[in-house]
Amino acid sequence: MLTDDRPDWRPARYEQALWGCRALLEFPSVKLLDYRDRVAALEASDNPFALVVLAQLAATATRRDPATRLEHKIGLTRRLYRRGLEREDILSLYASIDWVLALPDALEEDYHRCIQTIEEAEHMQYVTTAERIGMKKGRQEGRQETQRELLEQLLAVRFGPLPDLVETRLAEAESVQLAAWFQRGLTASTLEAVFEPT
Repeated sequence: MLTDDRPDWRPARYEQALWGCRALLEFPSVKLLDYRDRVAALEASDNPFALVVLAQLAATATRRDPATRLEHKIGLTRRLYRRGLEREDILSLYASIDWVLALPDALEEDYHRCIQTIEEAEHMQYVTTAERIGMKKGRQEGRQETQRELLEQLLAVRFGPLPDLVETRLAEAESVQLAAWFQRGLTASTLEAVFEPT
C-alpha cells in the first residue's frame, strides 16, 4: 500500500544482488492516491478501512492547510462515531485518524472541544478525556524521543562517542532543553560547551 503523493511512482519489484546471488520480489501495489476520485464511494462504504483511506487522502490534500485538515478530521471522527462499531474498533480507528491527521497544538485543542460536543450531543463517549490526554502525551513523548535521537547523532558526529554521563543527561532532559542543546551543538567547539549554562 502506497500512501505517498507522487502519482507516477508505482514500484512493483524489489531486487537485491550480492556476490553473484540475486533475490527478486515482484509484488502488486495499491496506491491510495488512486482513490481521490472515489471519495463518495468511500464515504458510503461499510468497510471501516474506508475511513483510514479517507484520512490518508485528507492528510495528503491538506498538508499545508491545517484549518481544512481540522474540518476533515472532525468530519471523519463524526462519521466514525455514527458507524455503530464496538468501542475497541472505534478506539483503534480513532487512533489511526488522529495519527494521520496530526494538527498544530492550538487546532488539536479545537478538535478535542468539538469532539466532546459531538459526544455529548450523541450521548456517547468513546474516547475519554484521560485517553485523549494519554494520546497527546504519547505524541509529545514520541517527538521528544526523536529530538533526543537527533541530538545524540549530531553530537556523536561532531565530537565522537558520547560519554555515559552525557547519555544520562540527554535521557533526563525535557524537550525545551534538548532543543537548546541541539542549537548549541551545531556550532559549539567542544562537547562541554554544548552543556554550559547560559
